[in-house]
Amino acid sequence: ETVVEFLDIYPTVAELTHLRAPENLPGRSLAGLMRGEEAPGEGAAVTQLLRPGRAMGYSLRQGSFRYNRWVHPVSGDLVGEELYDYTETGIETRNLAAEPEYAGRRAAMEALLNEILSGRGGPAGVR
Repeated sequence: ETVVEFLDIYPTVAELTHLRAPENLPGRSLAGLMRGEEAPGEGAAVTQLLRPGRAMGYSLRQGSFRYNRWVHPVSGDLVGEELYDYTETGIETRNLAAEPEYAGRRAAMEALLNEILSGRGGPAGVR
């Protein structure tokens, strides 16, 4: 039930096969998780999706929440935000991004998404 990313596969295979991975390799080894140990890192996963001509989407999944940020592919201006909590329904049925009681969660997930993207050489914030 831990959130992981595809980029975690290379470091995991490298550790399991006792190969030396490059120093700047993104991702984290999940070998410990496979042995029943605690999950490494922040337990968050990022995905990116281009809607040609409309928006570039960046999505962060952490725990039961998903935060989506949509930006204009040329200007970088914010097009929209979404925040979903899968606790009740398990699916994205109600966008919570504008709900006052979720403002702290939205801000925290936005900050974590910016941190992860900037650490990977991607765009941090939006205009």
